[in-house]
This record gives sequence, C-alpha cells and structure tokens, in this order.
Amino acid sequence: MNNYNKGLTRLILVRHGRTRANEDFLIQGASDGLLTTHGEAQAEQIGFHLSRFKIDHIISSDLTRAYATAMAIAKHHNLPVEKYPLIREWNVGLWDGLRAEEFLNMLKATGKPVSEFSPEGGETLHEVRERARKFLSIVLEKHREQTVVVCSHGDLMRMLVGNILGIEIDQANKIHFNNASYSLFEYNGQHWRAMAINRLPDPAWELD
Repeated sequence: MNNYNKGLTRLILVRHGRTRANEDFLIQGASDGLLTTHGEAQAEQIGFHLSRFKIDHIISSDLTRAYATAMAIAKHHNLPVEKYPLIREWNVGLWDGLRAEEFLNMLKATGKPVSEFSPEGGETLHEVRERARKFLSIVLEKHREQTVVVCSHGDLMRMLVGNILGIEIDQANKIHFNNASYSLFEYNGQHWRAMAINRLPDPAWELD
C-alpha cells in the first residue's frame, strides 16, 4: 500500500486496443485475436497516459488482445502482468464471428432481453456477471488499498461495472467502452464511487 491509496482501493478498467474483428464489426467473444497496427498504437497511447498513475498491480484477461494492451501499460511501471482467464470476454459460442448487425438482429428475433439469451455452445450474461463478481471479490481480498489496472473486454467490463454499481444486466449492457479507454472506480471499504467511465487518454500523438 502507498499513501496515495490509504483507505481506498482503486480499479482502473481498460478495454483492449482495436483488433481486426473490431474493424470488421464482427462479434469477437472468447476467440483470440491480435491487435491491429492501430490497436498497438492505441495500447501504447493508453500505456503512456497511465504512466502518470501510481499503479501497484496489473491484471489481464488471458486473451492476446487484452494481454498485449496490458503489457504496453506494464512497461511504464516495471510490473509483471497477471493473467486471469476469469475475465475473458463473453463466450457467445456458435455466434462468435458473426457480423455485429447480424448478431443484434438474431438476438432481437428471439424476443428475449439480452440477459435471458443463452447462445448455443456459450454462456449467458448471468454467468459472465458471476465471473465478474468472483473476480471482484478476489481483487478486493488480495489487493486492498492498492491501485489495480484490469485489462479486459467490453461485455465482461459491463458486467463488472454492473456488480460495482449495483446495476442490473440489461441496464449495464448499455454502457459503452471504446477500445483502449479507461474507467476508474474507488472503493472505501463500504461503497464504490465511479470517478471516470470510458475516458480516452489525452492524445500523445494523433491516431488515424
């Protein structure tokens, strides 16, 4: 613990940089994917931006796109990156790889809210939310009064924020996270407070 964190646990949630699937508007669930050249630049940018923060620990999903983003942050702090499969993206099973528009249309055709959707070969958002809850409990137990960076994925982060703020799944699902954005939350031992959500770093250089 450092004096900066006295009495507070800080979580900095970072969504991974852009991938080819993001550029092509494809659903990219638990499948792996590399950062594009643009995504690598985004990772460098968020890494530079967060270099001004006093960070104690860095955690990442074990998927390459998140881990590469975490490594771009870690090099500024001389810290290792701890991989957690628990914070992988939502596994949408056979729906993985569909165009986002097609996915949304097929989801709408089921007549169910997204919270009740159970993709074949995948998991429900209730299961994702439970993974997020377990992860949050681990972080609060192991890293009390520390600042922890968590590099993960859009849907997982939505469910994590839902747990933090007590928001139901369908409401939390409306939260948007840009690639390589960061969100900051503080916990005082009793209550969470959102300090920033979907904040983009001050541009150290221009990205196309």
